[in-house]
Amino acid sequence: MARHCGRWVAGGLVAAILGCGGPAFEQVAGDSGLGDARSAEGGSSDSPAATEATAPLDGSSDGSSDVGASDSPADATGPCAPLSSSATDVYVDQRSTAMPQYGVEACPFPTILQGLAAAARLTGTVTVHVAGATPALTYAETAAVAVPANVVLSGGGAAHTTISANGTCGTGTCAVTVSAGGALEGFTVVSSNGSGVVTTPGIPAPVLRNVAASGSKSYGLVAQGSVELGPSFAATSNGAGGVESAAAAGGRIHVVGTTNAFDNNNGNGINVDGSAFLVFEGGTANGNFQGIRLAGAQPSGMTHTVTSLTATGNKGPGGIVAYNGQTLTLRSCTLTGLAGDAWSQCAPTQTMVACDAALPTTYSDIVYGSATVSVITAPSCTTGP
Repeated sequence: MARHCGRWVAGGLVAAILGCGGPAFEQVAGDSGLGDARSAEGGSSDSPAATEATAPLDGSSDGSSDVGASDSPADATGPCAPLSSSATDVYVDQRSTAMPQYGVEACPFPTILQGLAAAARLTGTVTVHVAGATPALTYAETAAVAVPANVVLSGGGAAHTTISANGTCGTGTCAVTVSAGGALEGFTVVSSNGSGVVTTPGIPAPVLRNVAASGSKSYGLVAQGSVELGPSFAATSNGAGGVESAAAAGGRIHVVGTTNAFDNNNGNGINVDGSAFLVFEGGTANGNFQGIRLAGAQPSGMTHTVTSLTATGNKGPGGIVAYNGQTLTLRSCTLTGLAGDAWSQCAPTQTMVACDAALPTTYSDIVYGSATVSVITAPSCTTGP
């Protein structure tokens, strides 16, 4: 197999990447978490029961809660009153000892599952606020955390609030699911047995911002349809890969802003096997097998657009590798430094592999090594990773 070396120089470029049908990289270490997911769990809190009062939004499964005499409905007019039917905010803090646990700021729920159960009984857009701390608070939930439409699950920041869970997500295992119309922000998410986050298809697309989907056994994120990622989204150090858009998935993978990271995954930083198209506004894809792998059936008229990507030190054949006639627009990207032994004959500037056909002369903004090095041609890769 011939090998050629090159680097992409900052500037505008619209390129047709003509692909080879090599097998996808597959190093799945555990469940991917694919499949639609629905999970919710209510919670209840028992305090010394002198009288029984109705509190339909307190997170209990039957709409009632045992409360002390001083917290009876006649007295519950202070900050520890039950959530009203018009409430738009629910609070969670595992450190709180306040009783009863109504989900208001003064008397928060101890678990995220309880907070989401209470939010499900409210109308309109509801924000579930989850407290964080330094060092980070870890919420070890007993089932997958399901964020439905019209709910924003908001943590205290990825460095301060962690969700650790292993629950059923369709046919797989994950820590968190986010449905269309839902949003997750301000968390680190990890699953020791599956994928960190699974997003389900629909409009508007699920949103993940200021989220670190890192350190899971399988993927950081499995996108079953369109998804909005960022600003400040990270999928790093996962067992199978950073972001996975499987063969059955479609829609738009939109990486928003420039402070995003898809680094140091055992598989690819971003992997697209289906008909999804990628709009990447900025970030890194370093130290993976491949930085970004585009291997699906690209929708007619759609173009992958990658801007301000830095992809260095990846172990496979390129910072960006595209198959099957993908159309790709690159702007202001730095793609250098392959580390794989199989490609050690190339200088550390190999950046892109296009299989099955020579690159067209319109690649005016790509420099291939020295003037004596030709462009990548068909024999250079007949079976891709």
